[in-house]
Amino acid sequence: MPVAGSVVLDLSALNRILEIRVEDRLARVQAGVILEDLETAAQRVGLMVGHDPWSRPIATVGGAVSTNGVGYLAGKYGPMGAQVLGLEAVMADGTVMRTRAVPRPAGPDLKALLIGAEGTLGVITEVAVRLFPQPERRIIRAYRFRGFRHGFEAICALIACGLQPALLDFEEEETTPIPTATLYLGFEGPVEETEAAARRADQMLRAAGALDLGDQVAREFWDTRHESTYRYLNWAASRSPDGWIQWTVARTRYLDVSLPVSAVLRFYDELQVRAPEWGIVARNASVWCLPEFFSVILEATRPDADLEAATDAVLRLAQALQGSMESCHGIGVRLAHLVAEEFGAGLMVLRRIKQALDPAGILNPGKLGL
Repeated sequence: MPVAGSVVLDLSALNRILEIRVEDRLARVQAGVILEDLETAAQRVGLMVGHDPWSRPIATVGGAVSTNGVGYLAGKYGPMGAQVLGLEAVMADGTVMRTRAVPRPAGPDLKALLIGAEGTLGVITEVAVRLFPQPERRIIRAYRFRGFRHGFEAICALIACGLQPALLDFEEEETTPIPTATLYLGFEGPVEETEAAARRADQMLRAAGALDLGDQVAREFWDTRHESTYRYLNWAASRSPDGWIQWTVARTRYLDVSLPVSAVLRFYDELQVRAPEWGIVARNASVWCLPEFFSVILEATRPDADLEAATDAVLRLAQALQGSMESCHGIGVRLAHLVAEEFGAGLMVLRRIKQALDPAGILNPGKLGL
C-alpha cells in the first residue's frame, strides 16, 4: 500500500526466466516472474520450487523474497529467503548491486539485507532461486484431534523425535459443536525415507488418539490448496473502490505470529481468556509448517469493539512471550507502529542502514516504520 504522493513501480514486465541450470539446481529469474510459471519450468527438467504458497498462481518471486514469505512446504525447504542464492537490486541512488549466487558467500551476506525488507532498502530486479529435485515419493495424510491442545502436543512429539514433515497444516475447526482440529501432514523425498517417516508419524499420531481421515480427504486438501487464489481474484474483481475502503475496516483480522514452541499453548489459552474483554472472539487457531508458526482469526463480537486495539494487544502478547508479531506476510504500514517493541535497539541499527542506503527516504516510505 503506497503512501500519499508516491510513485508506484510495477515490475510485472520483468517476467523472464533467464536460465535454469539443472546441474547447479538453480534458476535465474526476473523479479516479476510468477511462482507458478517458475514451477512449471522447473518441473520440465525434473526439478521443483520449494516455495509453494496458496497464492502461487499469482505471486511473484520478487514479492515472495521481499516479504520472506512462507509456503506449504516450508517445513522441509524453509521460507522463501532460505531459497535465495543470490540477487540483483537497484539501490536508491541507481547503483545496481549483484551478489554471487552461492550457498555461502564470503563475509556478511549482503542479499540478506533485502530479504524481508519489503522494498525499503532497494528494488529487487533479479533473483537466483535454489531448486530442488522432484521427490520420488510424496505421502499426504489427514488426521482429526480432540481440539487444538490435543493435536499440538502430538505435533510437538513428532518434531521432538526428529521427524521433519514437508507439509504441516493444523487448524482448529469452528463449525463443529464439539471442539476438533484437523492436521494435514506430508512427507516427501526418497521412497524408503519418506515411507519410513510417514509410517512412524502415523504410529505416533494414532497412539496419541488421532483419527485417520483417509487418503481421499488428504488428497483433496493437497489438490485444492491453491483454489483460494481464484476465490480471492473473483472477490477483488467484484469490489468497487468504496468496497475496498469498507474492507479495510472489516470486522475480522488474520494474524500470523511466530512463537517459541513452549509459549504456543500459553498464547492460545491467553487469547481465549482475554478475548471477551477485548470484544472479540479468537477462532481458527492453527499452526503450519512449523509448530512455532501460529495463526488466528480475530472477529469483533460487539459493535463497540475496537478491533485495531485488540489486534495490537494480541501482537504485543506474542512479543511479550518472546515471539514475533509477524511470520509470513510482512510488517508493511499497518504494523509499523509496533516495530519499536519488535526490534528494540535493532530499530536504531535498521534506521541507520536505511539512512545510509536511502538518505532521501524514497523507497517504500513508511514501511517497517522507516
